[in-house]
Amino acid sequence: MATSVNPFNSILKLQALSTDGSAMRIYKVANGYMARFNLFEFMTAQKAIKALRYNGDISKKQATGLLIGVTARMTAYMALYTTFASLFDSLFGADDEEEIDMQDLLTRQLIGSISTLMFRRGLGNIPNYPISLGIELLNENYGEDLRNNKEYNRFEHSIVFNILGAEDIKDKTTFELALKLLSGPYGPLLQSTERLRKVLVGMTTSKKLETRQKYLDELTERMAIEGAGNLNILPFYKDIRRIIVKKFFADRKKSKTSSSGKSTSYTKEELANLKKYAPQAYRQVKKIMQKQEQLNKKNKR
Repeated sequence: MATSVNPFNSILKLQALSTDGSAMRIYKVANGYMARFNLFEFMTAQKAIKALRYNGDISKKQATGLLIGVTARMTAYMALYTTFASLFDSLFGADDEEEIDMQDLLTRQLIGSISTLMFRRGLGNIPNYPISLGIELLNENYGEDLRNNKEYNRFEHSIVFNILGAEDIKDKTTFELALKLLSGPYGPLLQSTERLRKVLVGMTTSKKLETRQKYLDELTERMAIEGAGNLNILPFYKDIRRIIVKKFFADRKKSKTSSSGKSTSYTKEELANLKKYAPQAYRQVKKIMQKQEQLNKKNKR
């Protein structure tokens, strides 16, 4: 029922060998990054199913309990994380604008757990990518009931983990896709570096003083946290980062809204970041923008 860091009890196909070339070593590191949890869960479920179908070294009653336990643990993991993260954020004034629908969350996680055991099986991250992408496309197009008919957001409504989404394939170059797919444990560092580059470019090339100040605030507040976190010198880095990003985009939404309730325009990049890091705020901004468009059409008439 438990994973192991014992080198004699590791998953051999994920281990980079001294005889492997550079390309194979990169592939194995990316393929096995954060995959051990899912692979051990599959092996545990496989042991239980074999004991139910054939004669195993555990009884059928124990096998049934083992299978239920694996599915329950996979289902409860994200639900508990989401609940505790929301409570932690609320202590520091970063409450979610919308209350978490625990029933929908548990339903999505249960379906995702069963889908992972059935379709991912013993695959690593890279061979599993097209499978998880297909599951999420089905979820996006036919899973309205799993998210209470809300607009699909893969960071909030996904049922299986996916490194790249359909939006990434549309918006990113082949090099960017390969880099994200093969970065493995260096993914967070590369994303922080790319964001730092955009902040520095925006801070030095923007014509408006207000825009330059926005990027300067992000550099001194958010990017400083990103740097300390990637250097492993900041405890609770991911929690602090989540709160800062949530507050950052909440403040951006307020500054974009005028006193009359009308919002000014957002760039495509700003909307993408808002959707990624603060989906609740993104939905509110989209509603305001839609209302503004309707008012503009009426005024033109």
